[in-house]
Amino acid sequence: MGLEPRWILRRSIGNGGLKADEVAELLHMNARTLARQLFKLETSISKELSSAKVAYAKDALSGTDRSIEDIAAALGYSDPSNFARAFAKEENMSPAQFRKVHR
Repeated sequence: MGLEPRWILRRSIGNGGLKADEVAELLHMNARTLARQLFKLETSISKELSSAKVAYAKDALSGTDRSIEDIAAALGYSDPSNFARAFAKEENMSPAQFRKVHR
């Protein structure tokens, strides 16, 4: 995925999260076409969504005083513990640890 679509995705991810069909709509294509194009680039909608969520979370954790619960909700997680697990899987540390290290 090029820089512009990733920028659009990262700009939009903090509004309650996104689903695959919403990503495709943002990029003015259908979900199946987007999935095929991403497959050619050896990525997927879910990988790109995960990457955008982590980037948003890292920015929010290191650059704001927003609570982890608020960040999780902005990314569409109904339970902050699910967000913490997903973040730790990608970053090998909890959101609280990340915030402590990057402040």
